[in-house]
Amino acid sequence: MNKIKLIVTDMDGTLLNSNLELSAKNISAIKQAIDAGIIFAIATGRMFEAAVPYAKKLDRNIPLITYNGAVVKESQSGKILFEQTMDENISQEIFQYGKSIGLHMHGYWGGEVYTDKLDDSSRWYSMIIRKPVIEIGDDLFNIKHKTYKILGIAQPHLFRDQWNDLGYKFRGKVEITSSYPTFLEILTPGLNKWTAVKNLAQQYNIKNEEIMCIGDNHNDLSMLKNAGVGVAVANASDEVKNIAQLLVPSNDNNGVAVAIQKALQ
Repeated sequence: MNKIKLIVTDMDGTLLNSNLELSAKNISAIKQAIDAGIIFAIATGRMFEAAVPYAKKLDRNIPLITYNGAVVKESQSGKILFEQTMDENISQEIFQYGKSIGLHMHGYWGGEVYTDKLDDSSRWYSMIIRKPVIEIGDDLFNIKHKTYKILGIAQPHLFRDQWNDLGYKFRGKVEITSSYPTFLEILTPGLNKWTAVKNLAQQYNIKNEEIMCIGDNHNDLSMLKNAGVGVAVANASDEVKNIAQLLVPSNDNNGVAVAIQKALQ
């Protein structure tokens, strides 16, 4: 293994356990890596405001890649390292079209998450991110917003068809990924976790082969495929495991800490 200078981990299903907690072992390993001179970052589909409480537990000013790569900010200083909002006309079309095919749509701007009408899926999502989802009615579909990401929550049996439908309708106009079996996460084309990781690495003159990325789901594929060392936790999807170079224990068994120790060897 090349000397690792940058470690980037996904959050939900990877860094956090099934109770959405950051374990003491993971915290200790992360601090050890940072103190050894390794740049450590978190890459998540979450909004910055829903990720920063976990980063603060590390007591270090680390880069947070949020909205699947649309915003990169430092966890303590709040300094913006990169941000990219979606085209307002395209986002309005997506909100309207997503609703027409049965997706429950959510948009993000001003540090908040909005939907037209709260339902059980919104309340469940709010519990996960520990942020309220704000109901704004038809304003979600009629106002042009500078949104970082659009989330459509699907019915499980319609998920794949709706992904294909959106992909066909907005081919070349959006990037679509997923961090959960019912989540369709829509971004500006060309944006993903890897583009953010690569941008961050360039700021520190770090080569691709000096990067370790850890993940579990579809939205982690871009960074695991391109990093020098792609790591899958044991609970990862098969598509993630199939492209990973290293398999570590699950998110409930401190897999991130194990990966970090291997990087430090």
